[in-house]
Amino acid sequence: MSDAVRFLDSFAAADWVAILLIHRCLKRTRQSFTRIDIARSEAYQRGLFRQNLDGWDVYLGMNPLRENAKGRTKGDVVAIRHLYLDCDDNGAEIVDQVLDDSRTPTPHGLVQTSEHRWQIVWSVSGFDAASAESVLRGLVHEFGADPAATDVTRVLRWPGFLNHKYTPPFRTRLSRYVAPTYAPADFAIFESSPCKELPLQVRSDAKKGVRQISQSERDWAWTLDQLRRGRSPRSIAEELAQRRPDKPKPLYYAHRTVSRAVSQHAQR
Repeated sequence: MSDAVRFLDSFAAADWVAILLIHRCLKRTRQSFTRIDIARSEAYQRGLFRQNLDGWDVYLGMNPLRENAKGRTKGDVVAIRHLYLDCDDNGAEIVDQVLDDSRTPTPHGLVQTSEHRWQIVWSVSGFDAASAESVLRGLVHEFGADPAATDVTRVLRWPGFLNHKYTPPFRTRLSRYVAPTYAPADFAIFESSPCKELPLQVRSDAKKGVRQISQSERDWAWTLDQLRRGRSPRSIAEELAQRRPDKPKPLYYAHRTVSRAVSQHAQR
């Protein structure tokens, strides 16, 4: 059984999921929705692999959507099947920390997406969207993974397919662990408190309330920081597009964000 098919084991056969394809060279995206039993079929997998060989990167929605969904919003999510960490920076070190931490449930899967980058996945049940995102923020705070991957509508790289960000392309790999399906109580220690959420929100002194920072605002701050560090605009745009596969046109969004940031950075 291929890594791509094995990765679907923690879904129910009748679950509907989002499948996102991104072609970096063509600057195009394709999003579709299908049932897990169809996605597991040999014919469907052959079709995906053909597109993958033609340069399309393949991403899978981590939580099921309502039947015949047309979009990928929180309102479309009908169940929480997974928690996850997207470890772009110091990926191997974060994996080691998670595996060595006695408080942390054993992951159901480790997905190596490049030489140094990993995704950590847990199979869960009993979560609603709010509690899942609270734990995701807590896990990111604890282990230093990508703070952009804290929403229940997230798509991650589907293991078993080629990652075309690299030359030659890197075949993503799945490592499996024997573990139960976890409940909210297993992650209670990681539920985020207001102090843990500081990187992801700001406080309003006037109303003593909390305003959530949008993902676009986080992208903007990250882009400016990368420019200050001396990275080339092209490499920043490529990574930003990789970080935001949820955007209808990730490469257009990335280039537009970086272009604006370059202009502002040059005026300082």
